[in-house]
Amino acid sequence: AATDDVDELREGFLKLKGNSNEARSKWKQDKAKNDQELQEYQGQVSELRNDRERLEKNVKQLTKEKGKALFEVKKLEKDVSKIKAEHAKLEKEQREGQDKTAEEEDSFNALNAHKSYMEDRIRELEDTKRSLEDSVLSLKDTLSTTPLPGFYQ
Repeated sequence: AATDDVDELREGFLKLKGNSNEARSKWKQDKAKNDQELQEYQGQVSELRNDRERLEKNVKQLTKEKGKALFEVKKLEKDVSKIKAEHAKLEKEQREGQDKTAEEEDSFNALNAHKSYMEDRIRELEDTKRSLEDSVLSLKDTLSTTPLPGFYQ
């Protein structure tokens, strides 16, 4: 009877030892899998941080470019205003000059040539203004469609 009890205890011990080895092996597999997943997640977090930094730099650069473009537009608007005033002055002088003598007609022709030049310059500045306004709208569109840092989808 004692021998049977010893055999029975030995079998139970071997069974427990086997279960313990199985559990240890399973734990090691789970740990290796968890460590691998952790490394993958840390890589993704690093990529997201890099993306965020890149987007923040892009937003700063676009904001700076937008400010420069708006400043340039205002400067061109002032230039256009000055040229229009000069144009009006020249037109007035032209109307007054039509009644003048032949000697003054040379001056009138010079004013007319200058008026044409100023009209061309106004058109050029207005084209430049439109181009800059388009650039500002494009920058606004880009800024409005750029995801804000910290908000990932």
